Amino acid sequence: MRSSCANAELLTPQYAAALADVGAVHCHNIWSSMPSVLAQVKCIPPSARKPLLIRWLLREGDSYEAAALRCAPFDRIVSDDVANREAIARLVSLADSHAVESIVLVDNKAEGCAPLSIAHLAKSLAVG
Repeated sequence: MRSSCANAELLTPQYAAALADVGAVHCHNIWSSMPSVLAQVKCIPPSARKPLLIRWLLREGDSYEAAALRCAPFDRIVSDDVANREAIARLVSLADSHAVESIVLVDNKAEGCAPLSIAHLAKSLAVG
């Protein structure tokens, strides 16, 4: 189950309205205490998802420090995060089908090596 602490409590209709009011875009993020990106997209109106912006940072329950220690020296995949990779691929594919640009930023602490995570994500997108 996803945590409802940290910034997750900000995903409200008021937040969505504030984004729409100023023409801002939500940054969907995979962070230790946020709901899944698939849950986030349900909270955000389409106008605040163009372009689709995703930051893949940490898996659920992980701390920045623990992930940094586990993943260093960031030269290999330490542990595949297939669920989040598939969720990102699903959202990017959906955005593409609606001609919406996608920007995905990947941190080394997501799986251990950002360039390799990006390569795996690209393969997921090619297959999907």
